[in-house]
Amino acid sequence: MPALAGPFEDSVAKFANDEFSDTEAAVGEIAASGNALASPIISALQDGRLSADPDSKKVFITQADGKIVDATTGAAVDKLPDNAAAVRLNNRLRRTVEAALGGLTLLSPDPAKRLAAAQSVFKSHEENLLPTVESALAKESVKPIKQAFAEARAAIVLFKSDASDSDKLDAVAVVKARGDQEALALLTGLGDQPPPVAKAAAGAVSSIQSNLAMWSMVQNAWYGLSLGSVLLLAAIGLAITFGVMGVINMAHGEMVMLGAYTTFVVQEVIRTRYPALFDYSLLIAVPLAFLVAGFIGVLIIVHPGGDLFTPAILLPFCSALFFCFYQLLTRKLAEIDSPTTSNFFAGLCNTLVMSALVPFFWQVPSLGHALLMLALGSCGMTAHLFLTQAFRHAAPALLAPFGYCQIVFAGLLGWLLFNHTPSLLTTIGIAVICCSGLAAAWQQSRKHKPL
Repeated sequence: MPALAGPFEDSVAKFANDEFSDTEAAVGEIAASGNALASPIISALQDGRLSADPDSKKVFITQADGKIVDATTGAAVDKLPDNAAAVRLNNRLRRTVEAALGGLTLLSPDPAKRLAAAQSVFKSHEENLLPTVESALAKESVKPIKQAFAEARAAIVLFKSDASDSDKLDAVAVVKARGDQEALALLTGLGDQPPPVAKAAAGAVSSIQSNLAMWSMVQNAWYGLSLGSVLLLAAIGLAITFGVMGVINMAHGEMVMLGAYTTFVVQEVIRTRYPALFDYSLLIAVPLAFLVAGFIGVLIIVHPGGDLFTPAILLPFCSALFFCFYQLLTRKLAEIDSPTTSNFFAGLCNTLVMSALVPFFWQVPSLGHALLMLALGSCGMTAHLFLTQAFRHAAPALLAPFGYCQIVFAGLLGWLLFNHTPSLLTTIGIAVICCSGLAAAWQQSRKHKPL
């Protein structure tokens, strides 16, 4: 394989001096020489296959197949001289070698290799590669690769100490147009620069950061829409699946996903903060899923910002809460007392507590009002008697769905007696609450089924 004589041989001979400074100079000169042996020599140096004889100043390449050739001529050699030793490298020289190899591939006939080399030079911005980059830029005809060469040249110019301010300002504009994280890192690492260049670089950094922040926001919005579409498709899929099974219909798919997401969040919190409870995470998460679905139903009915969202809404909420406690206590007492006994003491306590308020609000009722209050007490006593009897034979979760009949009857009587028709949101909220309760009851009933 022919080789150029003269300067190229002198550059190769510097490897035999065993000085890091001479090795660095040799790498730069060989990379810029354009010699066909430049790439094999520097590749061998990177891989530890380049040896030098300090006595004869000869340099040798050990090829991958074990054969030995003269680095300056490419001629085969029988064996290495006894005094030959591998050319040493330090961390600084390794970076120089990597940059030199990148520069050598700048002129490769393979477009992919040229593009990769240009991107490597942009990151390393080795000053000694500037002539090669400019030569490659002038010859390049592929637009994306030509742009990459222009960016690599700009990166070198920005770190070149003797470059003019006008050249550096042009380089800042090229890097700014690139606008990615690597461009941002390059501009923020410039160090001391002349005032005009520093000002232009600061403006470019601010512009890139603004663009990256905007794209990050768009990306987050896109990810949110993607996640929402996945949840929607999952809701529809689950609704159809369970609908075919006869468990729920398609209108409940969103509640299924609310429950599923609640279960996921609860399990993640337990896994990260209370790992000892992880075996019980499903038992904790499933009831909470039903509560969340029911709470969403309450929000739909109240719809914050509407006419119902006033402090007075706390009264029916507290009433429902205390009625839940009443049902649980009734269930407990049903195990030891008869329905008549429980009803008597419940009525007695109510009478004593409410009688304390009578002196402040007492008005003599008319005969019609007295009969209505008597009917109210009779209906309440009968209902509580039946409720106490029911709790003796079933758990509250199983009986809760029958309480939704109150919603039906309350809506019917409100329409008949007060001409009040529930709104669409109220109807949807009621349906969500009922579905949540029915699902909880269905889960409870499965626990009691014999296997």
